[in-house]
Amino acid sequence: MPLTNWTDKTIRDRIEQFKEDEGRYPTTTDFKKKGMPPHPVFKHRYKINLSQWLQENYPVPKITYEERKEKHTKAFVEEYLRLRPSSSDDFDHRRQSGVISWRGLAPYYNVTSWHNLLKALDLPVPKPNPKERVKQKFKVIVSTDLDFEAMVTPKWRYYK
Repeated sequence: MPLTNWTDKTIRDRIEQFKEDEGRYPTTTDFKKKGMPPHPVFKHRYKINLSQWLQENYPVPKITYEERKEKHTKAFVEEYLRLRPSSSDDFDHRRQSGVISWRGLAPYYNVTSWHNLLKALDLPVPKPNPKERVKQKFKVIVSTDLDFEAMVTPKWRYYK
């Protein structure tokens, strides 16, 4: 829409529609997309830039460290219990997108290994399934080659 057709009501309606469609309020970058009021509209209509206008009218609360830790931990635990992975690699390969990897969650608990993270979260440590292990049988054949042995074995002769 041209600069003159964006009223306060149409701007706010478009932002609410974006919130309904995307599940979040738009950022300044989202206003570069088609259908959104362009940046100059805010400078012209409200005499402030877009980021200031958004902060005043649609403030987005900053998530704290503890809230982020709790959010990631909850998602990780739910995914771990759903998957019941056999290893850290198994978890990372099968986890849903949006769920933090174990290496991403480990710093929140000051651990560096998969097993220590599971202990910190009080999750069951997977035990290897004996059915999955392939028992190996080895057959050892020992043979002696007398000709070879004769070549390698030194013959000591004593001369007088």
